[in-house]
Amino acid sequence: MVSTLYAAAVTRNPLCRKGVTMFERTPSVRWLILAGVCLTAAYAFSMGLAQTEAKKKDTVEARPRPDTIRVERAAFQISLTVRGVLQPAEVIPIALKMSAWPRSPDELLVVRSVAAHGARVKKGDVILQLDSDKISEAIRDLEVSQKLSSVAIELAEKEIPVLDQLLPLELASAERAKKQADEDLQRYLQEDRAFAVAIAEQDVKAARHYLEYAQEELKQLEKMYKADDLVEETEEIILKRQRHYVERAAFYLKVAEKERDDLLKIVLPRRDITLRENSDKTALALARAKATLHLQSEQRKLALEKMKFDHRKTDERLAKLRQDREAMTVRAPSDGVLYYGRFAYGQWLEAETLRQQLVPGGQVTPDRVLMTLVPTNSLYVMAEVDEKDLHQLRSGCPARLTPVGYPETRLAGRLESVSAAPMVPGKFLAHISIQSGDTRSLMPGMACSAKLTTYTRTDAISLPLEYVHTDEQDEDHHYVYVVGDGGSATRRPVRIGQKTDKRVEILEGLKEGEEVLKKKPERIAAGQ
Repeated sequence: MVSTLYAAAVTRNPLCRKGVTMFERTPSVRWLILAGVCLTAAYAFSMGLAQTEAKKKDTVEARPRPDTIRVERAAFQISLTVRGVLQPAEVIPIALKMSAWPRSPDELLVVRSVAAHGARVKKGDVILQLDSDKISEAIRDLEVSQKLSSVAIELAEKEIPVLDQLLPLELASAERAKKQADEDLQRYLQEDRAFAVAIAEQDVKAARHYLEYAQEELKQLEKMYKADDLVEETEEIILKRQRHYVERAAFYLKVAEKERDDLLKIVLPRRDITLRENSDKTALALARAKATLHLQSEQRKLALEKMKFDHRKTDERLAKLRQDREAMTVRAPSDGVLYYGRFAYGQWLEAETLRQQLVPGGQVTPDRVLMTLVPTNSLYVMAEVDEKDLHQLRSGCPARLTPVGYPETRLAGRLESVSAAPMVPGKFLAHISIQSGDTRSLMPGMACSAKLTTYTRTDAISLPLEYVHTDEQDEDHHYVYVVGDGGSATRRPVRIGQKTDKRVEILEGLKEGEEVLKKKPERIAAGQ
């Protein structure tokens, strides 16, 4: 082999060819040359091996390295960001609670003065003043009516005992009247009527006799004075006077006859009817007295009770009207901020309409929330939660709150509760309390975002979602590909816990420090 190396060296290297002669001449030189050739060949061989390894290394590095991740323990959190509205923990609705005024539903209340929307007020400040002229007039009318009612009640209370004592007397009077009427009718029928007819006939007869006497006397005078040749003046006067007597007697006869006829045709028939009716009336009056006198007494007593009842009712109405008049001056029940309208779910309902009504001269109706007083010492966040996120929420979840209007303000909060029923389809309301932070610049109705930490574990093992795989036949079965010591991958089942949109918690199946492949490898260790 030495000869072969020697020949190759001499052929390729001119310097060697020049030393051939020396090599051939001197043995020591020949060995030196041979040693150099050997060293040269060894160097060339080692360089060739290095170049071969370098080529292999370049080939390996040129291949794509599979994605892997090292298993580590770290904090694992699940959070949910929701948007909500700052809500006061306490609201005091201001409504006109009128019990007796207005008198009709169509009658409105007129505003005299009102505090501004958003005004900060102190307890006892007048925030709304209504016109009270009409109710004051109604109160004055009722006060006068009550005075008259009091007098009427007092009068009735004094009259009833006296009237009760008169009841026996009235009954006796009715009985006596009935008896007298019967007696009058009986006496009239038995005596008075016939006697009245006899008197009338006697008057006619007397008048006729008087006429006859006067006529006869005139006739005798005329005969006596006719015998004289000369009628004296005295005689003429006597005759004239006698003629007047005759004329008057004739007239009296006509009067007597007429009175007799009237008595028989008119007076007596009417008296018949009157006396009979009077008898009937007294009989009915007696019956009524017996049947109703005690009822009239009860009626008077009941009327007195009703008067007293009405008086009490009027007293109550009067008291309510006075209360209503006091209620027309509305004062702040506590310190706070005044808003127009009713506050519900972060919105001031009817605020725009009430801004137009709550002005001097404006008209409002009672039993309606006109304003809301908000104490500023406590706020919370009322947020909407999608139905799909309900399973993540639990009471006590910590929250990080950020007001939209003051993004630099950070507040710490906690989830207190979630509504049992949706407010609208797919939406639930979450109550998030504010635990700490500066809330002085915040007002109810401001928008606020809340980042709820729904799950936390400080030493959890978690992987990106793409590193955990499932079986097509069983989606509940999860596994990963773990890289072994020899570089081969092993498929290993794992049990998962909570997960986010990027990572998943591994409860069983992995240890800290192991390496996991992202995708399924080309070769899997035997038996896996």
